[in-house]
Amino acid sequence: MKMMMKHKYTLFGAGSVFNLAGASTRPVKIGDASDDIRALRSDWGIVGNEIRKATVAVKSSPAPKATRKNASRPSR
Repeated sequence: MKMMMKHKYTLFGAGSVFNLAGASTRPVKIGDASDDIRALRSDWGIVGNEIRKATVAVKSSPAPKATRKNASRPSR
């Protein structure tokens, strides 16, 4: 009996590799709206922090010197 269960789970796991539709076999936890709000606030807070760090890095890096190759010319 134990061996039969092992084969069942092995086949189930191998079959999930071919799940091209992306259907989940796990139950979906539907939480309270406040859980979603908390998660979204956290996610967007992380995004905002990354944008702030990138902005500071760009502002603190020296601008490249203009050369004949990369000098901007007025468009005609």
